[in-house]
Order: sequence, then C-alpha cells, then structure tokens
Amino acid sequence: LPPKGNIDPLIQIFQSNAFGTHTQQYRYLWSEIMSADAFGAFLDEKGHLLDGDKLKMTGRKFRNAFLDVGSLKSTSDAFEMFRGRSADMKALLSQYDFETS
Repeated sequence: LPPKGNIDPLIQIFQSNAFGTHTQQYRYLWSEIMSADAFGAFLDEKGHLLDGDKLKMTGRKFRNAFLDVGSLKSTSDAFEMFRGRSADMKALLSQYDFETS
C-alpha cells in the first residue's frame, strides 16, 4: 500500500468501477481520519476545547498549513505541516468509542 494520504497509485486499480465509487469511499475515509485528527489539535489532554492563546495559536497554525497555501501543497503535506506527523486513524476510532490501544 502507498503511504497514508497518497492514494494516486490506488486510483488506477479502482477505476475499473464505472462510477469510481471505491475511490470516492477511500478518499472520504481518509478525509474523515484527517478531520478527526486535525480537530484533536484543538483539544487539551482531557478532551476539552483549548482556550485563550493556545486556541489562537493552534488556529493560526491551521490557517498557515491549510488555508494560506491553498492547493500549492498536497493535503497530506499540509496535514504534516500542521500536526508535525502523518494522520493517525486512532483519532477517528476514538470518536466512535473504539479502543485504540
């Protein structure tokens, strides 16, 4: 499998499906994983929303990584710039109360 976030090699495999449904589902799943993990940056250790300067700083970091660069960077590169690592599916699993240990 290709590295997380890079689905270009898989697109050709799934294009045999006339509607590209498999590719859409894969992309949707990764967007959910990235979304849940990115939201985790705005939470403290107890799962509460950050406040004050920490919230503003995290918001600025998000803006710099995603919004300011637009489409100049891939989504996975922008995510790594924001979080300092690749997306982790544990964030999505924990949202649905699945054990992540």
